[in-house]
Amino acid sequence: MTLTPAASLERLYLAHRGSVVRYLRSISSSEDEAFDTAGLVFERAFAAICRDPEVELGLAWLLRTARNAAIDQGRRRKVRQVAVAGLVPAAATEPSPEAGYLERERAHAIRAALATLPDLTRDAIVLRYALGLPARVIGEVIGRREDATQKLITRGLARLREVLDEQH
Repeated sequence: MTLTPAASLERLYLAHRGSVVRYLRSISSSEDEAFDTAGLVFERAFAAICRDPEVELGLAWLLRTARNAAIDQGRRRKVRQVAVAGLVPAAATEPSPEAGYLERERAHAIRAALATLPDLTRDAIVLRYALGLPARVIGEVIGRREDATQKLITRGLARLREVLDEQH
C-alpha cells in the first residue's frame, strides 16, 4: 500500500527531524535560522514526495538538502550585512551570567575554531560529532567518497586542535 504524500512526509519528519535540526543548529548563525531552514528542508521533501510518491528520501537526502539550504541562507545573510553595513550600530552584548560561564566559553571557542575551517571540512566534522554519522553517510551528504570523507575529518580535527591550542 502506497502512503499519501502527507503520510510519507510525516513518517520522514518524525524519523529525522531531530538529526536535521541538530545539524542545522551547529552550522547556523542562530537557533531561529536553524528552525527556519529545517522548515525549508521539509517543504522541499514534501515537494519531492508530491512529484514522485515512490521516491525514497532518507537522512542523507535531508542532510544534503539542509546543507545546501544553509549555504543559501548564509549567502543571503552576507548580502544583507553588506547592504546595511554602517547603517545600524552593533548591539552591545550582555555579560554572561556566572552559571555555565566556562561551558559557554568552551562552546564559543569551539564554534570560533570551527568557523576557521573550510565549509566542507566543518560540515563533515559537525555531521560526524553532532549527529554521530559514519563517514559513508557523511560522504553521501557532502558528495565525497567514504575514504576522502574520513581523511577530511581527520585533517579537519588536527587543524581544529591547532586553532584551539593557539587560542590558549
